[in-house]
Parts: sequence; C-alpha cells; structure tokens
Amino acid sequence: MVYKKVAGIYCMTLRKDDGPLLPILTDAELSEEKDGGAESKADPSSHVVIDFDGITRRVEALPIPRGNYRDLAVTSTDVFYRNKDEGDFNRFEFRGVGPMDLHAFSIADRKQETVIGGVDQYRISADGSSIVYRKGGKVGIIPASSRDSNGDELNLGYLKMRFDPMAEWKQIFLEAWRMERDFYYEPNMHGVDWEAMKEKYGKLLAYASCRQDVQYIIGELIGELNTSHTYVWGGDRKRKAEHVSVGMLGVDWETDAKNNRYRFRKIYRVPDWTQEIMSPLTRPGMNINEGDYLLKVNDVEVTADRNIYSYFEDMVDKPVTITVNSKPTMNGAREYVVKPLRGERTLRYLDWVEHNRRVADRESNGTIGYIHLPDT
Repeated sequence: MVYKKVAGIYCMTLRKDDGPLLPILTDAELSEEKDGGAESKADPSSHVVIDFDGITRRVEALPIPRGNYRDLAVTSTDVFYRNKDEGDFNRFEFRGVGPMDLHAFSIADRKQETVIGGVDQYRISADGSSIVYRKGGKVGIIPASSRDSNGDELNLGYLKMRFDPMAEWKQIFLEAWRMERDFYYEPNMHGVDWEAMKEKYGKLLAYASCRQDVQYIIGELIGELNTSHTYVWGGDRKRKAEHVSVGMLGVDWETDAKNNRYRFRKIYRVPDWTQEIMSPLTRPGMNINEGDYLLKVNDVEVTADRNIYSYFEDMVDKPVTITVNSKPTMNGAREYVVKPLRGERTLRYLDWVEHNRRVADRESNGTIGYIHLPDT
C-alpha cells in the first residue's frame, strides 16, 4: 500500500495555563503580526512542565495542506520539514523516496515557504541559526532564514577525521544497552539483572577486533531477554574503510619509550632492478642507518604515541622530507627527500631470498650455492 498526502503537522500545548501556538487573531492583531509580531517571552532556561491531564484536547493543526511530510525540526521562529508530491510513501518506507524539498512554516507569519529544493538530509544547528544539508554526495550550509536557496556547497575534499574505534564501540554498546533499558516493554526486564548484563558483556568489548564483533556482542546481550523479534541492525556494521594510500619506506620500526620516538630497527636494502623497485632509504647520498631516529615528516614532529604509518598517509610516490638523527634531538639532525613506496612486499621478499643465500653460503663455507626459483 502507498499512502500519499495524508500527513499533517500538529502542535501540542504541554501546560494547561499556556495558550495555543496559533491563536485566533483580530484585525488589529493581524496588523501587528505583519509588522513583526510579539516577541517571545519564553525563558529557555526554565524547566519543562507537562500537564498530562487533558493533553489530548490541547492539539492544534498547522494551517498547511496535507502532504508527505518527513523529518520535522523546530526553532523558536519556524517549523522545518521535508516534502514532495510524488514518491513511494509506503507504510514501512522500505523503499526510499529520494530527495525532498525542505520547507519552513513561519510561526509569526503563518506561511509556508521553500527553503531549498531536493535535499536528502538536513539538520538544524544547536542555536537554530544554520542548516546543514546533503544533496547526494555533496554537503552545504545555509542560514536557517534562507528561502528558495540555491545552496552553499562545502569543499570537503581535505576534511579528515580521526577516531578511536574502541571508544566508539564502547559508546555503541552502551547506547544499545540503554535503549533496551529505557524502552523494553516489560519494566522488570523479564527478571534479568540488566546492570549485571552490562558488566558481563561489556568486558568482551576489549577483545573485539572489528565492528562485526561488536554487533555479535550486542546480539548476545539482547538475547538474554529471551524475546522474539528483537533484532540488531543499522549503524555502521557494513561500513568499509576507505582505501588510504600509505607511503612506506621499507623499514621495521621500534619505539624508544623513554624519548617517545621511533627508530629504524631494520632497513630493507635489497633492490629489484628488473622491476625498478629500490628501497627509498638506500638511494645515493642517503646516510640513514639502523638505530637512527625519525624526528619529522614534512615538518610534522614524529612521536611514538601515534601510529608511525599515520605520518605517511597519502604520500605514495610523493616527495617527502624526513628529518633523521642518531640521537632523539634536533641538534645535528639531517634532512632527506624520499619517495615512499605503495608497499614493501617486494623488498621484504627479496630480503628473505638474500637471507637464505647468506645462510647457505655461511653454513657450507662457500661450497653450496643458493638459487631461488620464484616460479617453476
């Protein structure tokens, strides 16, 4: 079944002694409204009090035609919502309806106007002054007072965000636990000690290796309630990390905890001239040795409290300036320009072959030759 243009937008007055949102106006009051209307005297710091007695009789409809309204949001001056004439507005909305126009209903003027057309999502800022919207893969910000806006797209090409997956997983788990606690239909949680369940399953988060593990733990938690049709879905469990090219120098690293620095523990030096693969640190003129410290990458100080590879994001085959020293200080440090590789597999493979050759030579006192056949 498809249900079109059956939705209205309504206001419910919470307290008995409060008047309606849209009172009937006299001619004089209508004139005053056109001149700007009365200023709101609501105290934003006051507590919200709800008189439930008779609350269903304190409902009023906004004077707008029936529509396919979605995503309601309210500021002190306007009511915002998305709407469009055509679409598959089925009861469960298992098929998306696509972009919808964002509208605003002015409480003072009692008029509906289009804010911006064809948006997939929107959010109002905390102070009600701005709207962030998404159109397909593009994001923009416009003033909440905008009408018939063409949008103001943001360039997010250089936006990066770092997050701690373990901290995020803990928040996801606690939110799922809290939602069951607050909204489960049986107040006694079927006799299950819900606080104890948080402790029991929360301990497992430390052993989760991926988002799917967290999903499994949440499923086991909810399974304690022995209730049918309690599903775990949504969120980012299907999220795949975007590929980020990380430059590599052909190095095994070690940390100097005392100085919070990284050191070159081993440098892979065996080149593959047939494929023109050469260790970035063994080119002519580079005096970098095992045990040296990496102090900077492109003027960014390198410390061991961050993953070493995070300093080389998006640096594959790009000129990168590294600062190196035999001691963990800048005094006497040397700078080199290198081009990090996309991967180290070939260098490590060739090093393994060379290691085998040396072992055969050493153990046989030079009487046995080692010939590596990579493919027969």
